[in-house]
Amino acid sequence: MLGLWKRNKNEAEENHRKALERYEQQLESWKRRKSIHEEKEKIKQKEFPILLSQDINLMESVLREAIDSLSWPRETIISYEIRNDGKDIWLDVDLPEIEDIPNKIATIAATRRKLNIKNKSKKQLRLEYSRHVHGIAFRLVGITFATLPECKYVIISGYSQRLESATGKINDDYLFSFKVDREGFSNINYSSLENVDPVAAMSSFNHIRKMTATGIFKPITPFDPEN
Repeated sequence: MLGLWKRNKNEAEENHRKALERYEQQLESWKRRKSIHEEKEKIKQKEFPILLSQDINLMESVLREAIDSLSWPRETIISYEIRNDGKDIWLDVDLPEIEDIPNKIATIAATRRKLNIKNKSKKQLRLEYSRHVHGIAFRLVGITFATLPECKYVIISGYSQRLESATGKINDDYLFSFKVDREGFSNINYSSLENVDPVAAMSSFNHIRKMTATGIFKPITPFDPEN
């Protein structure tokens, strides 16, 4: 019995030794692969800014990923085109319609015992819509400049589906078109964005827009990438 126990013990110790050797070999192999992977990642990180300034396909991929990651309170569809070796980015935005803006407002009664709900005025709706669509443009310009460091200009045009009373047809009417330069956009105080009016901010750049002081948009012809 004692001999059998010693043989079993020796076999167990030998199996443990071999298992430990295999583990140490696998661990060493994993460490080598990890080191090689980390070195490759360092090289990629160093090369990425260079590639992003030269590779149009990479620019498109990175910009698309940034745009797709954005969430919007109302349907907003963005298409883009990269021109002039990545220095000019053209954005075309299918904006929400004014009908998507909530048309009622709730206030607490003087007695503070009930909620009063009333319709917004047409002027208030138009001004809220104007602020909303200009805010979309402002956000997209910022995302584009932040994503593509070689971009010098963002040309963004927004259109909406609107009823033409003369024909009863729905048209895609362009409401605005802005040409925004990086230097000018960088002058905005981003540490105090709550004090930035998107309508005023976007209006400070070269633009095509026919909008009244009460927020009425008339159709325009946007900047043309071919001109």
